[in-house]
Amino acid sequence: TKQKIVLEYSSPNTNKPLHLGHARNNMLGMSLSCLLESQGAEVIKTQIINDRGIHIMKSLVAYQKLGNNETPESAGMKGDHFVGKYYVLFDEETMMDEAQEALRKWEAGDAKVVKLWEQMNKWVYEGYEDTYRDLGSEFDKDYYESEIYKSGKEIVAQGILKDVFKKEEDGSVSINLEDIDLDKKILQRADGTSIYITQDLALAVERQKEFKADSLIYVVGQEQEYHFKVLFEILKRLGYEWAKNLRHLSYGLVFLPEGKMKSREGKVVDADDIIAEVEDLAAKEIKKRFPEISDAELGQRSDAIGLGALKFMLLRVTPSQAIHFDPKEAISFEGSTGPYVQYVFARISSILENMELPEIDDVDFSLLAEKEEKELVLKLMQYPEVLSSAAENYNPSALCNYLLELSQIFNSFYHKHSVLKAEGGTVRDARLCLIASARIVLKNGLNI
Repeated sequence: TKQKIVLEYSSPNTNKPLHLGHARNNMLGMSLSCLLESQGAEVIKTQIINDRGIHIMKSLVAYQKLGNNETPESAGMKGDHFVGKYYVLFDEETMMDEAQEALRKWEAGDAKVVKLWEQMNKWVYEGYEDTYRDLGSEFDKDYYESEIYKSGKEIVAQGILKDVFKKEEDGSVSINLEDIDLDKKILQRADGTSIYITQDLALAVERQKEFKADSLIYVVGQEQEYHFKVLFEILKRLGYEWAKNLRHLSYGLVFLPEGKMKSREGKVVDADDIIAEVEDLAAKEIKKRFPEISDAELGQRSDAIGLGALKFMLLRVTPSQAIHFDPKEAISFEGSTGPYVQYVFARISSILENMELPEIDDVDFSLLAEKEEKELVLKLMQYPEVLSSAAENYNPSALCNYLLELSQIFNSFYHKHSVLKAEGGTVRDARLCLIASARIVLKNGLNI
């Protein structure tokens, strides 16, 4: 039977744009989904949108005080960047009390606060849609923290009844995990408000009820490793048999040439900025090589090459490792880059452009006796194994490295042996089929 796998990735906060870390996260989520599907699994792609809580109220209060009815349209900004601007303008010292008051009002269903909250979220979602489209990211199901956090309180109540959780003297609820070298964890504050992990418990239970999946993989940064150890352990202790099938795929930070992705002071590197930069660099590189190119063609190619370069660079490194991302290096047509592999694919396509491939049964493949030909054949034969191993280990970088090696082997072959001018039609036919096979594998691999 088909394995059913639920993936959770992206999962942004609705108070600012997606950043470079989200780009790595989305690339991993989408690539993993394609890898698992290539092995016959049914994959359900989900995200939890963190649309409530004090951090969301910060941008809301800053907008209430400073916004003067400005809109993304009137400011000439994308909706997510617009809301992010107010998050940065929020002043901890003078506005914090009001943000807490706004959160209380929101939880009590205050019409005015809820209406503004809905409007600001709508602006953010419109912005995200554009970024997701650029990244090629899509989801089968969106969950919203605002719809789930109350179910978290029900799970806490069940945990107390099952004697898994303990009600403290001050009214807060906790679980002690010191017996397995984890700390004591608060699950509900003394004032009855829920903690982030409580909604993760509720979401895991709801998702399992809905999809009855064989496994659930969370694609979330390394800094959350402890959180997931605690989450999985609590679900086991609550008696959920399926908790053993949960997995956290953690990944490292993304560094830029000038150091780590900057923090909340409005210096975060936005995904949109990086996308624009790689597309711009790609356009310059293409213009240099093809000065006569039309604007429409240039736009199309720079999108494909720029985003391909970004995707390849973010996937080429094993997920657990940090990435040092240099846009200029990513866009280079030489070296271990996406454009290098795309260039080899384009080169094979142009050789085959006006050629009719011979019937496979009529081709004598024993004629492929040269060293470089044999190397290419052997490399192509490894593809199914590389795919299955990359899927099994949740590691798209293995596929990226394979595509690089395949491209290099093709180049060595092509450098030494002519395809179209091969001596004798039979050798030519065998070589045409060989490079057509390489093209299929490159296309398939690049799509993943």
